[in-house]
Amino acid sequence: MKIEKFAKQDRPTVSPITAIATCARLMRDHNTRLLAVVDGRRLVGVISVTDIVFRSMADGADWFLARTSEFMTREPLACKWDRPLVHGLNLMKQCGLRLLPVVGLEGKYLGFAYRKDLEARTIETVHPPLCSASVNRSLLSSI
Repeated sequence: MKIEKFAKQDRPTVSPITAIATCARLMRDHNTRLLAVVDGRRLVGVISVTDIVFRSMADGADWFLARTSEFMTREPLACKWDRPLVHGLNLMKQCGLRLLPVVGLEGKYLGFAYRKDLEARTIETVHPPLCSASVNRSLLSSI
């Protein structure tokens, strides 16, 4: 199974010219710690809470004037859409990531793959459930 099936666009994206204050508000409002930075539809970076706190605030940047491009992580590790799910999972494990951007042709941002989703799917594939819910109910009713 290809990783693109697990790419979720469940969080907003920002552009390189987005103000850092806007990124912080989006993270707060969407309960997330990481946003994709896109130029048009192409992934050009990611910005995290850590980038905002330790790279912009700690250096005294003006939240309202500072732009995402000044503090984002450029060219982040990403997985191409056509790679197998286990490839993405291995990248995440090796690099200690919980999220991995997935990109299509020419770097088009498709969304983030979540490690927990990939691990759950891998476990289901390798170890399918031993019994179904209907079998469990019939066993419980006979006890």
